[in-house]
Amino acid sequence: MGQTSVCVDMNPHSTIEFVGARTVDVVESTTPDSFRASVFLCASATGRKLRPMIVFAGTPGAVVHEELREDKHYDWERGYYTVQAKAYCDKKVMEQCIKNVWAPDIQGPNVLVLDSLKTHKMECIRTRLVANAHTSVVYMPPGVTGQAQRMDIAVMKAIKDRLRDI
Repeated sequence: MGQTSVCVDMNPHSTIEFVGARTVDVVESTTPDSFRASVFLCASATGRKLRPMIVFAGTPGAVVHEELREDKHYDWERGYYTVQAKAYCDKKVMEQCIKNVWAPDIQGPNVLVLDSLKTHKMECIRTRLVANAHTSVVYMPPGVTGQAQRMDIAVMKAIKDRLRDI
């Protein structure tokens, strides 16, 4: 399972300016109030993909959350959508991911490899995975996510590169 944040106003890697221009305007980073979402993706060792979960910045139960539920543009069969104050992976979001994405699509005993994110290492999350989804959890040591989690390199980077090109 991998998560990555996506900003709607993601900056491109290149700039455009006239040849010979003395200055080039460059945006260093997104603004603190930029619209952001987190994307959760998971695939099995055999390549089978689970539906994605997208977490938008918003208050649970507030207007944005209700709009998500009512908007016909969101295909709830192909993805799961929710909100969190800063679009982070907190305990509640992780529990929603287990309940609505992982558990319904998993049959039989499984092993889930997670990185060292604080939320992943919560005992209640491990217990929920074992009890509700027949899943054993293995944690990667800190600092090896880039080498050990192919999702980060192969998929998440490609998604961000494509979004920058839009």
